Amino acid sequence: DDTAEGKSIVEFLRNLHPMNEPTLSSVTAVPFSADTRLSGVDYQGHVYRKGAVDSLLAFIDMQRSELPPVLAREVEKIAKTGGTPLLVCANGRLLGAIHLKDVVKPGIRERFEELRKLGIRTVMVTGDNPLTAAAIAAEAG
Repeated sequence: DDTAEGKSIVEFLRNLHPMNEPTLSSVTAVPFSADTRLSGVDYQGHVYRKGAVDSLLAFIDMQRSELPPVLAREVEKIAKTGGTPLLVCANGRLLGAIHLKDVVKPGIRERFEELRKLGIRTVMVTGDNPLTAAAIAAEAG
């Protein structure tokens, strides 16, 4: 997975479960797409995916209301604290959630305050879910 979070997940798993690396010819990469909002790999007959909550649930033919309560709470908590929740599955089975944290650049709150003092209104445009967007906006000022 060539995304930043994909590389981090692979590195984490390498450290957690050391094993021989598969050859590139034995892995079919599924690159991230803005249309599907998923990425992953197919390897030795297994299908691994990660992606936006609603996209991954659609991929495994599951409704949000069917999420196990503990996982639903975690997804909501991630979004409310300014993170982006991603779900992970293997062979159509939901494995868990990943907390992808958007980092607000240092000093951005002060820059926005300076702009507002000059009469410039600041707005945030995002495709993130509303809970995540609200948390990031609050953090950025």
